[in-house]
Amino acid sequence: MRLSSLLFWTCISFYLLSLGSEVFGQTAPAKCTSTLDSLTNRQVYTQVDSMPSFPGGLSEMFKFISKNIRYPSNTRGCYEGFVVTSFVVEPDGKLTNAKILKSLFEPANLEVLRVLSLMPLWIPGKCQGKAVPTMYVIPVRFAL
Repeated sequence: MRLSSLLFWTCISFYLLSLGSEVFGQTAPAKCTSTLDSLTNRQVYTQVDSMPSFPGGLSEMFKFISKNIRYPSNTRGCYEGFVVTSFVVEPDGKLTNAKILKSLFEPANLEVLRVLSLMPLWIPGKCQGKAVPTMYVIPVRFAL
């Protein structure tokens, strides 16, 4: 399958998952909720008044991922499915604490983390008008 097909299905997957984004905790709730991050010993928000966003919105994020993601060449044609990753969007827009929640295979996991590291600063999540560290979850589809 050509790279353009892989990118097309990645975008379609993001769109479909955004329709049911409450599953991934990315709706705009009425109340802010945070949990203690044991790794950094600080509060990280999982629900905020205004969720973080990629500059330009979801469509620009799709374009960025499509432009930068590469199907691992040594495994081409062997695997298809989703890598689900979480990360924290910091108050300054940087992405930190990226981790894999659902693994497909190690080279795909590493590729998703690589693309996340290339992303520009995000628009941070806000709670009561103040930028706060906010957890964000995205799925990335790898297709044959």
